[in-house]
Amino acid sequence: MQELLNKSTDKQFYVLNFDVDNFKYINNFYGFACGDKILRQIYNSVQFLDAAR
Repeated sequence: MQELLNKSTDKQFYVLNFDVDNFKYINNFYGFACGDKILRQIYNSVQFLDAAR
């Protein structure tokens, strides 16, 4: 991360950290395939927010 910050660039970038409550429960109860789908949906939602900017 520090290496990225040290490079001079005119492009913006974001660092996001999501704490998805009880996600271990989702993976254990519904399975990792379902958990992966949920993570992809979260990712797609974030992309949508950036595109709306």
